[in-house]
Amino acid sequence: MKKQQSNLENEQRRDLTIRQMAVRSKSIDEKDRSFEAVVATDAPAAVFDYRNWEIIDEVLISRGGEFPDQVPLLPNHRRYDVLDVIGSATNFRMEDGQWIGRGQVAKPANANDDVEIIWRRVADGHIRAVSIGYELLNYVDIPAGKKQMVAGKEYVAGEKKLRITTNWRVHEVSLTPIGADSKALIRSQEGVPPKKNRSYFR
Repeated sequence: MKKQQSNLENEQRRDLTIRQMAVRSKSIDEKDRSFEAVVATDAPAAVFDYRNWEIIDEVLISRGGEFPDQVPLLPNHRRYDVLDVIGSATNFRMEDGQWIGRGQVAKPANANDDVEIIWRRVADGHIRAVSIGYELLNYVDIPAGKKQMVAGKEYVAGEKKLRITTNWRVHEVSLTPIGADSKALIRSQEGVPPKKNRSYFR
């Protein structure tokens, strides 16, 4: 059963790209079980390209992001059952070139509900990383060691292929144990802590 579930999860992850960000810890509101987080920046991050089965570097052009009014909040991109939805993410806005959003964890059915366990770990500061699952709408791939102008800026690829994603659409936000982008954390009130139609997780 675990193997079947793992295979299903892998197949689903091929539909979206993952990029990790972070929660602002001092933005946590115990009353409505919510938190503010940096959900996307233009910082380069390593992502897995399922189409070519390789790890590449990717830059998300912030102004090319598309956010619905609300997307599901998931545990670590688990999205093969409606019970995997642990809340929602809303109130997305651009701030200093970064996308900020507010996550809200649903009320638990009982004290032993996984939703409550997850929320307590967020509220206590043990879970700080968030990640987005997004669809690629338009991008340019730069071969390793090459450089190219994209959207008026020159980008240079390092040892790996560099993907400049100029247009992308977010489908979900996840709480994750480890983040890939140091700028993406649950947010503190003091400020932000020191991404052809295919989708990824980041």
